[in-house]
Amino acid sequence: MIVTKLTEENKREIAHKENIRKKCQVFKQGRMYFNSVNAYISNVADKILNSTQIHELYTLRWQIEIMFKIWKSIFKINEVKKVTIERFKCFLYGRFIALLLSSSIVFTAKNIILEEMNQEISEIRV
Repeated sequence: MIVTKLTEENKREIAHKENIRKKCQVFKQGRMYFNSVNAYISNVADKILNSTQIHELYTLRWQIEIMFKIWKSIFKINEVKKVTIERFKCFLYGRFIALLLSSSIVFTAKNIILEEMNQEISEIRV
């Protein structure tokens, strides 16, 4: 288990404070302590990966999870009717082509917004 303390006020703390304000909830210091650390559980030995590398891998994994969530919600890749294998292959290839095209457009749009407006924007918004 790897636990690292975040040095500055992060997005999680800011979002938590905003949710407390919006929903008129009670501020709990214990929750703020939880928001100020990253915790990773891994069975990889220290000799293979250090804590920085594990952090980078988990960050990448989280990005992959977000992409699959977007694919499921927008492209409905998890909703397949009972069809013949040929029709399923056509469906799957069509969705993959749509995903590739939209991903390249989203990537280009995110880069343009970052360069021109100096802002990062989520895949869902793009």
